[in-house]
Amino acid sequence: YIKNPDSIVGVDLGLKTLATLSDGTVVENPKYYRQSQRKLRKAQKTLSRRIKGSNRREKARQHVAKLHAHIANQRFDSLHKLTTKLVRTYGVICIEDLNVQGMMKNHKLAKGIADASFYEFRRQLVYKAIGNGNTVYLADRFYPSSKRCSSCGSVKAKLDLNERTYCCDHCGLVIDRDLNAAVNLMLAASAAES
Repeated sequence: YIKNPDSIVGVDLGLKTLATLSDGTVVENPKYYRQSQRKLRKAQKTLSRRIKGSNRREKARQHVAKLHAHIANQRFDSLHKLTTKLVRTYGVICIEDLNVQGMMKNHKLAKGIADASFYEFRRQLVYKAIGNGNTVYLADRFYPSSKRCSSCGSVKAKLDLNERTYCCDHCGLVIDRDLNAAVNLMLAASAAES
């Protein structure tokens, strides 16, 4: 069941906000791992102080494992809710084909990318879309969704990660960077549909 089978949406994934939709909807990034870091640190410290082979060490190891499992379950739950909502609301969904493995090599962003779980989002979205009759477009890895102006189509040569607002040099458009990327993805899907 799809609420609006003819509707097209572009979804831009990010670290600051988990997803920005081309209709202006922003899905906050829950950052479950970062929320639980203090608990994990304490539990891992306790584990490291236990004597190897003891019952208390095994108990501490199980506690750490439970914390990790809880974080993973929270992440999967929120991704399932988001992907189900997208599949039930929009007929055509366009996302970027992100190089997650390559992105993980940046040690400053790796923890945040792993916490956001971009690949799991894509996996869930694709299998739910197949079962529900939606169309999912994967924009090419090198498609300049963030650098392209969603109004006039001109492409910026360089756009730093810390520039959160996109300002077009040609038409003067000022728009949130993620929203601009989402609108560009929607336009790419519209072009592919027609």
